[in-house]
Amino acid sequence: MRFFFALLALLSIPHTARAEQPIVHLSMENQTPSTTQFSVQPGAGSRRIPGIFGHALEPAPGNSALQAELPHSFWSPKGTLEFWFRSAHCLRGSSPSKPVQLLGSPIFDLTLTRKKNGLILKILLHTQSERPPRAEILLSRLHAKKWYHLAIIWNAPRGRLDCYLNGTLQQEARLADAGKPWIPARTKQGSLRLGGTLESRTEKTPIAVDEFKLHATCLNPEVLASSVTSATPLEGEGRTEHEGGLDLRKLQLESVYNADFQQPLEVIHENRLFDGNRRLPLPEKAEWILEGPGRAWCEKGSLHLRSDRPEDKGHVVLWNRHDFPANFLLEFGLSPQNSQRGLNILFFSTTARNGIGSPFHPTLPRRDGVFKAYHSGELDGYHLSYWASAAPGNGIPRRTANLRKNRGFHLIGCGDDRITGMGPGPHRIRVLKVGGQIQIEVNGKLALTHHDKGQTHGPTLGAGAIGLRQMSHTVQARYTHFQVWRVSQR
Repeated sequence: MRFFFALLALLSIPHTARAEQPIVHLSMENQTPSTTQFSVQPGAGSRRIPGIFGHALEPAPGNSALQAELPHSFWSPKGTLEFWFRSAHCLRGSSPSKPVQLLGSPIFDLTLTRKKNGLILKILLHTQSERPPRAEILLSRLHAKKWYHLAIIWNAPRGRLDCYLNGTLQQEARLADAGKPWIPARTKQGSLRLGGTLESRTEKTPIAVDEFKLHATCLNPEVLASSVTSATPLEGEGRTEHEGGLDLRKLQLESVYNADFQQPLEVIHENRLFDGNRRLPLPEKAEWILEGPGRAWCEKGSLHLRSDRPEDKGHVVLWNRHDFPANFLLEFGLSPQNSQRGLNILFFSTTARNGIGSPFHPTLPRRDGVFKAYHSGELDGYHLSYWASAAPGNGIPRRTANLRKNRGFHLIGCGDDRITGMGPGPHRIRVLKVGGQIQIEVNGKLALTHHDKGQTHGPTLGAGAIGLRQMSHTVQARYTHFQVWRVSQR
């Protein structure tokens, strides 16, 4: 089968006039090439399939979908590239796979890897540094045969690297040296490779590609948005932006718990719940259970939670002892000590594994704030990282609010962190769970929505405990209120 590619080379257009036009445009549609300056050919065994604009290329195992030799001068220290890609099968966290190269270029390589708990898009920059910068974008899944538009904008002199999926900003390179200039590697090659096959123990998944564009400038978001009018909106695959807030009009709310932070906090530390390695029953007056090296107390009508070892992985978890219903609305107010530094998590629908009941069941081992015991230990439940700013020396915020399902740390939904950089608050967080439909609202705006149909990573989870977790670099936060309602349909 013979392939043709449409190539548009805007070499004669002055740089200042061509800012929004690509210097290279590769279309997989059946057209006669408009220039013969480049060597462009499909990978061995590639086949044509229906694409986003006509036809696309799907690679054969072990090969790229397309290869091109472009002048090295086209790969400048700043620019934008964009292309469409599609997975033949649904991809989500499962058995690990070998990395597949979605794009290879003189500026950076882009790979996709399937891990047990999610998908990782990794960008490795080619620089003159011994430790070149890299970025990782976390995805919960890629739907089968859904076309995704990926755009990467780089500016080496400013140390910037941004990734857009279907027009939504995912994150900048999350590096300790983010914002510092880098120098692209010296190379005489201008090779471009697109598409590949993701291989695991159980299957081979070809990643098809369509319409590639290379720009000699950093496109602004408004211009980039014009490229994605054909894209299907994200459904939590990566960072997803939502409109509006929670709609409670068709729901009946019955208050089941309202914490009184005007009174001294009835809290017990986990150390007092053990006699040696034997877990003791919860005392009747213990309303809250604190795990990890920290303190919890009430002051001036608010709950305060603090790590005593913020510089030494002193993570803390504060559980409410009650078993909350499967369908609920939770509302609480958060005032972080510094909204630019911290990571907070909410546990909900949490039970002991194997259906034996409470997270404080006598058979369960000690937990001391170390995360693995909560996401891959003896508990089942959901956890939501609703605020995820940077740790000291760990670059910039990741931008996402992530919903995971335990046991196993399985990423099932991605949304928007609406707290980082938004000041001391208090920020109002509301979590609505009705069956498998989970929605999170922050300050009146939806941050994440996901429907757990119970078909992956275990069944839909129901009634269980709620816990507040603070990573050590949060140091201290204040909670203005904490109230839970039982939810039913009107």
